[in-house]
Amino acid sequence: MVDRLELLLQAKNLNSSQLADEIDVQRSIMSHVMNGRNKASLDFVLRILKRFNDINPDWLLFGKGSMTRENNLFSQEQSEANNSLKQENQELKQQNEQLQQTLQKLQQDKEQLQNSSPQVTPGQSEGQTENNDAKEEDTPGYGYRATNSKAIQTIVALYSDGTFREYQKS
Repeated sequence: MVDRLELLLQAKNLNSSQLADEIDVQRSIMSHVMNGRNKASLDFVLRILKRFNDINPDWLLFGKGSMTRENNLFSQEQSEANNSLKQENQELKQQNEQLQQTLQKLQQDKEQLQNSSPQVTPGQSEGQTENNDAKEEDTPGYGYRATNSKAIQTIVALYSDGTFREYQKS
């Protein structure tokens, strides 16, 4: 198998350290296999075949056939599917980043709204705030005066964040 590994290194224009990095094994393991100290493990062989899917497993294991797979449609389809999945994964990562940014912005907006909205103090009913009494300048002037029979008693302002403020004439 060592001779086939050397042919693989030549064909891929790599040295043994680069191949170790490519298949994610320790360089010492690669050195031991190349020097004949250890035999290649199944995991080692599978890593090579996974990384270089054009290599013929029969050639690598037994020295039979050619080094590369012959126009195998399955491996082409597999490669195309792998590329498609990689692209889809990248798109999902981008969408995730955008969603994270949107979530962070929404949390900041929520904090700002909570900090800027009037706070209810103990003893007040829900919806009442510290300044419930409407002042004369707070009431709208539409060019007419309300008569005694139709005087405004309460004005309620509803905010988009679900809170409200109640103004009562004193």
